[in-house]
Amino acid sequence: MFTEPKPLDFPTERGGGYVSCYRRTPWGTLIEFIARPSPMPYAQHTALRRWKP
Repeated sequence: MFTEPKPLDFPTERGGGYVSCYRRTPWGTLIEFIARPSPMPYAQHTALRRWKP
């Protein structure tokens, strides 16, 4: 891992347990891992979603 898990920076993505960290794959691709244990705060204000799991 390049970084330790840290809280997400954007105000609309802050919440209980939201963290991210980065890692490079053996073939050189940089990957961001994100943990979202609860709904994003913006979901309370709109029906739009950034992605669907």
